[in-house]
Amino acid sequence: IVIDESDILEVMNDQLDWHISLEVGHKTLDREHREIMDLLNEYLETIRPEGGIIENMFKLQKVTDDILTHFRTEENILMMTKYPHKDYHGSEHKRIITKIGELQMRLRRGELSVREMIMIIRFELYTHISYEDQAYVGFLNPTSPSETHDSLE
Repeated sequence: IVIDESDILEVMNDQLDWHISLEVGHKTLDREHREIMDLLNEYLETIRPEGGIIENMFKLQKVTDDILTHFRTEENILMMTKYPHKDYHGSEHKRIITKIGELQMRLRRGELSVREMIMIIRFELYTHISYEDQAYVGFLNPTSPSETHDSLE
């Protein structure tokens, strides 16, 4: 899915709430998905454009690190399944990480605000979870019954 950034910024002002339809049925992955989306929503509410550049950059680095860790976890879990599109899924992770790197460069050059960057990252992840991650749901083989659940509260 390719959407112009200006369209993203126009429609993504509101908080994105977690919904059961985003769950993939794996406790660890669902928890990480939800935590990252909650963190991005929280950051959108607390960003201070009039200052706090160090704090804002710290928040961006934290969410970037969390995304990288999650992608590694997800790829490791997918390697233990028979999901036929593992390589493509990994390439989508690389695309998102590359996009985040490009956004960080634009931020440093003053072409993008921290708020705009977080909104774009949030959109990328929300879209990824909604479409790409849903494609592997039927292939997940949780390692133990504790890895499955009905719903996260």
